[in-house]
Amino acid sequence: MPYCCKSVLKSHINNCKCSLEEYRYQCCVPPFSIQSRQRCSIVCPLKHLKNFNKRLYRSEIFRLFYERGDLPCTIQHITKGQALKWFINNLETLNIDYYLPIFIDGLCETKYPYSFIALQGK
Repeated sequence: MPYCCKSVLKSHINNCKCSLEEYRYQCCVPPFSIQSRQRCSIVCPLKHLKNFNKRLYRSEIFRLFYERGDLPCTIQHITKGQALKWFINNLETLNIDYYLPIFIDGLCETKYPYSFIALQGK
């Protein structure tokens, strides 16, 4: 469906057989459509999307569980770097159905303690 732009003029208006007044008050057509290839059509500019702007992604649930101490793990600083230390002796007894969605939700975190724990815990 065309949407209107009243004062858009193309640079090749001299090749068009429409009158100047008809040409000036034509409706814009969407870009990359069949109508945009027709003679004497006005192509509206593309809409600028804000895809490359910085977005804020935070996991409120993961931060809440970590800050309250509900996650059965902590960061252990060792000589080779860091590791995740679990408070449970046998990891097979850990309820995966409960903790896995929490750790997956934390993968969108970018700050240090949250991103490390979410990545190592999943």
